[in-house]
Amino acid sequence: MDFAWDRLPEPVLEGLCVGGSGKLHLLRLARLCLDAGPDAGAGAVLSRPLGLDLLQAAFEADPLDAGLAGQLLALSPDVSAGPLGPALAALVRQARPNAEAEGCERLAARGD
Repeated sequence: MDFAWDRLPEPVLEGLCVGGSGKLHLLRLARLCLDAGPDAGAGAVLSRPLGLDLLQAAFEADPLDAGLAGQLLALSPDVSAGPLGPALAALVRQARPNAEAEGCERLAARGD
């Protein structure tokens, strides 16, 4: 199946042409896709699934980001029901204001 690149919103298309890595870049593209409203026309149909994929790719770039894990769980029932769902939910439950430092300390204490 061919992907309809020409139906993507212009800023998303330009961003994907620049690259597909880096948490902040992926988050920016995901937001552009997920914020695409009815004015995006036919591209809006492609934008939501692509936005969720980009959000998941951003999480994969920083898997200890509890805020991002929470966004994934809230936005996508597919992620919640899938194999990552319980791990994401556990990460969100463990999150605190200084979750990054505490998360790393807990992982180090466990030897992970």
